[in-house]
Amino acid sequence: MNTKAVIYARVSSEGDRQSTDRQVRDLTSFAEANHYNLVKVFTEQMSGARDDRPILGECLDYCCNGGADILLIGEISRLGRSVKIIVDTKERLTKAGVNIYIQDLNLFTLLADGTENPAADIIVTVLGLGAQIERKQIVNRLNSGRKAAIAKGVHMGRKVGSVKSKEQKRTEYQRAINLLKKGTSVRNTAVICTLSPGTVQTIKKEFVTLMPEANDDPLSLDTMLATGKMSRRLYDCLSVLGYISVKDITQKTEKEYLVMRGIGKSTIDEMHRLLTENGIDWC
Repeated sequence: MNTKAVIYARVSSEGDRQSTDRQVRDLTSFAEANHYNLVKVFTEQMSGARDDRPILGECLDYCCNGGADILLIGEISRLGRSVKIIVDTKERLTKAGVNIYIQDLNLFTLLADGTENPAADIIVTVLGLGAQIERKQIVNRLNSGRKAAIAKGVHMGRKVGSVKSKEQKRTEYQRAINLLKKGTSVRNTAVICTLSPGTVQTIKKEFVTLMPEANDDPLSLDTMLATGKMSRRLYDCLSVLGYISVKDITQKTEKEYLVMRGIGKSTIDEMHRLLTENGIDWC
């Protein structure tokens, strides 16, 4: 049986303070040992207390739409830090026939015959409650420490003068602003500009507040790059020409492209692949 597996790994902090590398490495080893077909890996840097995590939502949509037979996670708290989030996620995947493997417990939510594992229901609910309590304790400890520091005269927050002005941010994030104004989603903009989704969301609120919710054109160069369907090399070549969609490739012939700097046979082959995959003729 060719079992399709997906990994979801999460840490709470953005940047270099925490990494999902260990989770992905351990779960990949498990998938290989069990001869699973690892089709996709989703990683996220966001608090488990939030119920609006874009990468988790993307992961669940992918799994529930036939993309996977089993979702691999390191521990139950990776799904969330509240019982509701965890139980809702489990129920959604169960209804779609998707198993969940929780590595630190060596636990599957579905039995071999596809029915629900009754033991998993109890364990997941109890551990979900534990994760929720732990989250509250962390918040209480942080608040207590913060109050004690302020009482001692310690300055909290960023250093004075370290906050960027609006014009500085506009200059630094101009590319991200332009992508958002074109309708590129927060997720894809983050990938293209190598920024965190949280940073892009902040940029959107500050500079693109009047724009409607992004609805990416699946054939746009930005979407193709962000989803890994187009190489950075081809993206840069086409962007220089002012192209915004895969369909724009047909504006020139192969011979016209081959005389251009940076475009060779491998690039032409990639163009052919993209056009063929999307049902576009190139005469």
